[in-house]
Amino acid sequence: MKPDPAEQFEALRRRYAAQIADRIQAIFDAWRRLEQSGWDNSIGTETRQLAHRLAGSAAMFGFADLGAVAREIDIGLKEWLENGRPLDAMVRHHLAQQIALLQRMLREGNATAVLPPALEPPSAVPSSPPSEAAPVPESPSASTIAVITVTNPMDSSGARGP
Repeated sequence: MKPDPAEQFEALRRRYAAQIADRIQAIFDAWRRLEQSGWDNSIGTETRQLAHRLAGSAAMFGFADLGAVAREIDIGLKEWLENGRPLDAMVRHHLAQQIALLQRMLREGNATAVLPPALEPPSAVPSSPPSEAAPVPESPSASTIAVITVTNPMDSSGARGP
């Protein structure tokens, strides 16, 4: 008997959701190293790659708002790395705000996904700007089968919980 594809994909989504906090922390840590390095290109490339991976994978697993924010970071860093000029203060500020938004979404439990019943994940990041909270329908429709909320396993001191 073959495993149910819907159950397999749901297990993947839950596993992915459990890793989001670590992925966001990795982006934040890389951003801090980038700032401290004086905007070293190799650290910029690492930071961009982390944001790029989150942008693609978050959307694929139904976390469109997280994916859209990560995509903003990816695009901003890509443009900086490709043009070879120093990252101007306005762009740095915007990227720092986007990274803070990722952290706030996670901290406030707003990194949610309403999962459609389809077996295929969403194919693209939405073109509209992300909201601070993923919208959840007021009255769930027949197409809503589950809501996954990502919680931050870090306490207020920054130490990992049990």
